[in-house]
Amino acid sequence: MMVDFSHTVARQFALYMFLFLALLFTTGKECGASFIDEPFINDITIHVSAEYRDAAMLERMARDLLFLKPGERFSQAALEHSLSALRLSNRFSHVEVDSREAEGIFELIFHLTPAVLVRDIRMSGIYPFFERDIRNAMTLAPGDTVTDAVLEEQRLLVEDFYRRERSSRRLPLAQVYRHQGLLLSP
Repeated sequence: MMVDFSHTVARQFALYMFLFLALLFTTGKECGASFIDEPFINDITIHVSAEYRDAAMLERMARDLLFLKPGERFSQAALEHSLSALRLSNRFSHVEVDSREAEGIFELIFHLTPAVLVRDIRMSGIYPFFERDIRNAMTLAPGDTVTDAVLEEQRLLVEDFYRRERSSRRLPLAQVYRHQGLLLSP
């Protein structure tokens, strides 16, 4: 006995084509209408606040992370992706964007505050432990972004390490020097 599947296959193919075309035209109309209404970006300005010697390098890096370019249409999704990329770079502690539209000119202005980075971590008076042991207890390393909360967390991690090792020595004092890094001393 031979079964003819051509009728069933044709019906499924027609159904899939109908669903595909319906999805394509629905999505196209919704995206196209909102996309056409958006203005063209004339200029993107990036302000790196605070005194920072490598501000030009941070500005170039920020510009490379943007999903928006002058001459393209503005997109809210691209703006959200740009803001996420800037925040995820961990090079900026504060990211804010403003827009200005006047006489058909649309401009985006990004205000960025550079994050404080750990340049060095120095330890003294940590005997009987090795510096490597204490660094392994910490989650902070040179090149990481540092905030007051992160420094407090590191202090607690080092204190916990000393307690776990049941050191009879006095707990170290963590000191932060803006230009010298994080110093641990007894």
